[in-house]
Amino acid sequence: MAKNDFKRDRGPKTDEDLEKATGNLATILAECLGDLAFLTEYPIRLVRDLTGVRNRPLVALRTLRIMGDHPGFKQEELTYPLPLMKNDLYIEMGADDWIPLYPFLVPRNCPQCKTREIYFVDKWQGRVSPATFKSFERGHTEEESGVGLALADWQPHSE
Repeated sequence: MAKNDFKRDRGPKTDEDLEKATGNLATILAECLGDLAFLTEYPIRLVRDLTGVRNRPLVALRTLRIMGDHPGFKQEELTYPLPLMKNDLYIEMGADDWIPLYPFLVPRNCPQCKTREIYFVDKWQGRVSPATFKSFERGHTEEESGVGLALADWQPHSE
């Protein structure tokens, strides 16, 4: 019923209804923002290049620190104890504790606007189907079967 009311522009009728609905929405929004606060506490990095460090068990990384909505991200050079995937996103939980965001967030060069965009999973129908991604920046969509297979690895396997 609520969805149908929304579609038919049957929202709050009185000032009291509007005030109550606004209060409910403010509570939901505050909870959502609270749940996403960790994104501001930990850097998200795009690995642009990597190379081994001679005579040391380290990998030298050239990364872009993903912050804000500006396409010009700060470039940083760091070392890490393990090789990582070039052109993948990672959230840095600690100096030696990076968690891959693939297959949930994927950087790609958009074929429509010819710029780098970060895509999130918008739709996925299961193991054998490709995933549909939507870009945060412009809402462009792409399909990719390889990412769909990677998402399947996150599903519990029935025995």
